[in-house]
Amino acid sequence: MAHKVIYRLSGLVQGIILERVNRFTISAIIENVKTYAHLTNTGKLNDVLVYGRTSLFKRIKGRKLEFRLIGVEDHGFYNIVDTITQNKIFERLIEKRRINKLSGCIILKRNPRAGSEVFDYILGCGNEEILVETKSAVLRSNEAAMYPDCPSLRGRRQVSKLIELTKEGVRTLLVFISALPHVKCFKPYYDGDPILYELIGKAYLNGVDIMALSMYMDLNGYIYIDDICLPLCKDWIDNISSI
Repeated sequence: MAHKVIYRLSGLVQGIILERVNRFTISAIIENVKTYAHLTNTGKLNDVLVYGRTSLFKRIKGRKLEFRLIGVEDHGFYNIVDTITQNKIFERLIEKRRINKLSGCIILKRNPRAGSEVFDYILGCGNEEILVETKSAVLRSNEAAMYPDCPSLRGRRQVSKLIELTKEGVRTLLVFISALPHVKCFKPYYDGDPILYELIGKAYLNGVDIMALSMYMDLNGYIYIDDICLPLCKDWIDNISSI
């Protein structure tokens, strides 16, 4: 399979993961020194933040931290665990018109509020607007990317709101960023959060547009896409269609 480069992150530094310190911090060996790095992904990440795993970091000008974790070695490439990078690539795909079903769209607003919930984007697509929420899917089961890997009250509220707005006639889009190499489809993960799993299925059945995007990176910071839009896994579609 040909790997298509969409972007490059420059100035990355290689390091070794030691452990997760708290929700937003990991410890690591970077440039032969034990230090701490910012973690933007609030998932459980038990299969990602593994002791001794080679990782890529970006220097930042934080008040307390000098680095941010970007990606972790995965099957010969690197996943993209950093949600800032994930959304940056999503925005680039929109700007470059690389997503066919969104090829006529532009970003109108970031972090829009709908009721009490904050989402990621409002896209303008001709005379129509789309409310968009992105979710990071870096949990792997064989060749499937999955979300969530732990309970998410915020995720439940957001998906519930998307269902409500869709019923009111608002066009909505839920994007799962499958930032892993060598995956062939996406599906929600029941054991991560059974309530959210059911809500995502309900969203699909009630007209919320659900899309999965594929991306990953290499040691030199090149970010690849093979098939931009991953299919939804057939076993999940068959399961919810029988409800």
